[in-house]
Amino acid sequence: MDELFSQDEQNLELCIDQIENGRCILLLGPNFAIDGDGSLLSEKIRQKLKGSDFEGKIDFNYDNLFIFKDPNASNHENMILKMHIKNAYKTATINPIYKKLALIPFSAVISCSPDGMLKRAYEELNLEHHFDFYYVKGNDTDEPFDEGRREKEQNKQTILEIDEEAIARKERATYLFNVFGHYLNEESLITTYSGFFSFLMSLMGGKHELPLDLRNRLVKANVFLLMGFDLTKWYIPLLIHKLHSFSNGKNKPSAMADKGNKMNESTSKYLPIKPEEVSQNSELLISIIFEKMKANGTLKQLEQQSINPIQRQINELITQNKIEKAMGLMREVMISKNLNTMELDHQQALLS
Repeated sequence: MDELFSQDEQNLELCIDQIENGRCILLLGPNFAIDGDGSLLSEKIRQKLKGSDFEGKIDFNYDNLFIFKDPNASNHENMILKMHIKNAYKTATINPIYKKLALIPFSAVISCSPDGMLKRAYEELNLEHHFDFYYVKGNDTDEPFDEGRREKEQNKQTILEIDEEAIARKERATYLFNVFGHYLNEESLITTYSGFFSFLMSLMGGKHELPLDLRNRLVKANVFLLMGFDLTKWYIPLLIHKLHSFSNGKNKPSAMADKGNKMNESTSKYLPIKPEEVSQNSELLISIIFEKMKANGTLKQLEQQSINPIQRQINELITQNKIEKAMGLMREVMISKNLNTMELDHQQALLS
């Protein structure tokens, strides 16, 4: 018994050590997205749809995805389904566990849910972060991302980093990534079989890539922590192989999963990474990591970072939607520091 406990403690300490080193990535499964009262959001949506005109029309065998059984479902029905999904996530209250999670400095958090709970927690706590989501445009496209959409949205919100401290802060900021899209972008939601298989092939295949910053973090990761997954599901081996592919054969990362997540032995023996089970469920595990890192003094700090006068001026211009003036000021600063303005000029062209 002591030996088992010791191994469990070692796994937990290793996880915390790698979080502190910036080399641990958290993956949140379909069973993690919860409301303020602890209810599973996908189950709330499922029950609502079962008691409506959609009963019998939706295939509920895809965890937290809601897919039409009829491949020829009308666009009108599709829009109503997406409206129900969007409203459910939009009106959901934040469970306190998300704010604890936001203060733990994971290198990245990859979520298998289209909700925005963790993003909202970061925003409410005023914590720096990056956010993006996987987005297959339509069913027949070869482009997994709408690059123009992402650049235009981020350019309006991102202040060009013009000092070393700001650059370091940006690198420390957690990268939040939704695999199944984002509820506020209806086109990114998967509601058809063709959409699901297009998504699966583009994400798992070698042809398409994830954002460069996220890819770099995946390459550097030593530990993947899985929460809210059913490791007996058919897609888990695909996920494990995809995670392992980022190591490029240079290192073999470890994986850990919360309580109750044991893989089938017949499956796990063929995988490059076998997740080690820890003895706590997701909520308890987050709380333990939070308290241990709090004692270590390694949680994210809530104090507002100081901003130099020029950055504050740029901030105000962007808030007032005076993007061109903000970029003009950025350009002046960059020239004064002998920095290359090519990327800024490219971003300015996108906005014009």
